[in-house]
Amino acid sequence: MIALLASLAFAGDPANSPLFSGTNTPWTIGEKNGAFGLFRPVTIGIDDRTEISANGLAFFLAPTVEFKRELWDHDSGFSLAAGGELGVPTFAFKMLQTGFLQPIGADQTVAWTLVPGASVYGGWRNDQVAVSMRIHFRGGIPLTSRGDKPLEFQDVPWLDPLLAPLVTGWSLAPTIRLDWTPNAGWVITGQGRIEFSGGPDLGGKIFVLRAIGNHVAVGLGVAMAWEKFRYGFHDWDDRTPAPPPVVPLDMMPLLDVQGRW
Repeated sequence: MIALLASLAFAGDPANSPLFSGTNTPWTIGEKNGAFGLFRPVTIGIDDRTEISANGLAFFLAPTVEFKRELWDHDSGFSLAAGGELGVPTFAFKMLQTGFLQPIGADQTVAWTLVPGASVYGGWRNDQVAVSMRIHFRGGIPLTSRGDKPLEFQDVPWLDPLLAPLVTGWSLAPTIRLDWTPNAGWVITGQGRIEFSGGPDLGGKIFVLRAIGNHVAVGLGVAMAWEKFRYGFHDWDDRTPAPPPVVPLDMMPLLDVQGRW
């Protein structure tokens, strides 16, 4: 699930670093600040409570732009935020029908679709630890016919959550995230996610990021995914055993390079 790999951290004062901004957290990056990376969103701060972002490498599969606004930030460390987004993923997914792995069958119809979404964020932080939660809803609005053979879930880790609004027309994903900054140069992130759309997909990541100066950071980690047709609603009923996954890749290493200004 490419979307769950985004948003890590940098050096500097932990309470003001992008550790507390980005995907799945209520904190924004700050006025005129910006950040980018291989997996984290490209993010620009509009003011101290507002930011706009575009999903990182996933932009080439499901281009999505999000607007996020902090609604409440208490001195005790608790915060709330809300966001809205719009994606147009259809063109990129059509390209996968002729790609090397061809995870989407050439005989399936990938209808042109708009994917609006909304998110609610909540969290608490101090100088070293941040706990965040995001409730993320997306809906698919087809602009053309779904055809004689509509698109189906592919049972490919990292891909199915992006396909969900095109297949079932909706997706609901709660995510919880824990960030620990033992000092200004290191960040350790753990994250878990459930994607509901006809059955749950589970995903998670563990990541360690090291700052190099004040504007660059590098990190290593691992991401995990458990697909619905392997561990989801089919498997919960012994009378309908699940077929083997198309791509049996449930774990992958991560390498990220990030920059900020």
